[in-house]
This record gives sequence, C-alpha cells and structure tokens, in this order.
Amino acid sequence: MVHHRVFDFHRRPALEFFPGEWKTLLLLWLVLALCLLLLPMVGHSQGIAGAWTGPWENSNGQSGNAKLTLYEDGNHVRGDWDGTALEGWRKGSELTFHIHDALGDCVNYEGRIVFYGDSARLSYDADNHCKQARYSGWQRLHRLDTDEGGSYGGSVQGAWRGHWENSLGDRGDGSWTVREEFSNGVVRGDWDGDAFEGQRSGNTISFHIHRGQGGCTNYEVNVTIFGRGDAARLVYEAHNKCTNARYSGSERMHRAN
Repeated sequence: MVHHRVFDFHRRPALEFFPGEWKTLLLLWLVLALCLLLLPMVGHSQGIAGAWTGPWENSNGQSGNAKLTLYEDGNHVRGDWDGTALEGWRKGSELTFHIHDALGDCVNYEGRIVFYGDSARLSYDADNHCKQARYSGWQRLHRLDTDEGGSYGGSVQGAWRGHWENSLGDRGDGSWTVREEFSNGVVRGDWDGDAFEGQRSGNTISFHIHRGQGGCTNYEVNVTIFGRGDAARLVYEAHNKCTNARYSGSERMHRAN
C-alpha cells in the first residue's frame, strides 16, 4: 500500500514547511524587497528642490564635478545644471528632463534622475548636431549642506548685491531688489533696473523679463535662496532679438542690508 502524506495548509503557517535556515533567508529577502520598494517613496516625501553636487563622466572619456539646482512647482521641475537651464517633469522618485541648444546652441540632452533620499543618479543621452555626434553620460549626486543648498522659507524682501558672468565672457557687478512679497508667492522688484514680477516656490523664485536691456533682450530667470536666507544664486537664459544671439549667465548674490 502506498501512503500519501497530506498537508493541511489551513492549519499550518506557510513558513513551517521550510527548514530553519531557509526560513531565515526567505525573511531576509522579504525585508530587502520591502526596503527597495519604500526607498523611492522616502525620496519623494523629502522633496528634491535645492542644491545637489557630484562627479560626472561621459562616454567620450571626459569627467568633472557639476552642481545641480532644482525647484519644484507641483510635478513641473526647472533648474540649473552647471550653468545650463533645464526643464522636466517628476513622477514619484524619478525626474525626466530635457535641455535644448546647450553648449553654443549645438547640444540637446534627454536625461533622467532617480532620487534616493539625499542621493541621486543622473543619466543622459546627448546629440551634438553641430558635429553629428552622439554620446551618453552619468553623474552621482548628493545634497549640499543646509548652509549651501537647503530650503529657506523666510522673507526675501530687500536689496541684494552680487557678481555676474555670462557665456559670452562678460562679467560685472549687479543688483537684485525684491520690493513686494505676497502670501500667494508673487514677488515683485527689479533686476539691474528692469522691473519683474515672479513666482516663489519654497526657496526658489522664477520670473521673466521681456524687452530688457534697451528693449532687445528677453530673460528667463531662476533664483535659489541658500542657507539662512543671506545668500542666493541667480541663473538665466537670454535671447537678444536685435542680434538673434542666445546666451546664459549666473550671479552669486548676498543681502545688501
């Protein structure tokens, strides 16, 4: 007679059918899988606005360090990547972005950043249409300290002074004055004599100026306030419609009062 062993699955816990060492291993794998699922959620709950930095390299054998500054408006994200303006959309812990006509109007980037709390990994594909060349790159990122790139929620009203430079090789001293700041995030003032009205989100302010500098130049500007609200970095993209020239620039600023 052949005896068949019958298991009563309704009365015995599932793990009881595994030997002791296998139970431990299975539990470890379950815990690891749960941690991997929750890690992107942690990054999302913390927010990604602020300053990031880290080493980069590309498939051409080039490498270096670069700073990334981001600000969020819902799922819409804009920022500055080592002096170049970027725009993208966030979904959970992942940000996809694009940059058009960078590096002398020659290079287009399509990129992706995955955030893991206070660290992130950036990757991109680039198309240099001036040289008919394609390449890829990546960067390991971490958040800067609060004094350099943290979130600041206090007032930005008042006068700011700083030193600016642009991609044309020009440089000089500049001023940025916030005259009015409202509870809905609207900010008004002037930048080197050109009036602006912008929108604040956290520690970042964005605004545009049309027909500035003698009526020729349009600017798209982002300002990030650092630390305890006594330092800032302004970055912009400019289009001179009189000469059809495009260029970018940045300005490091501190409070003047």
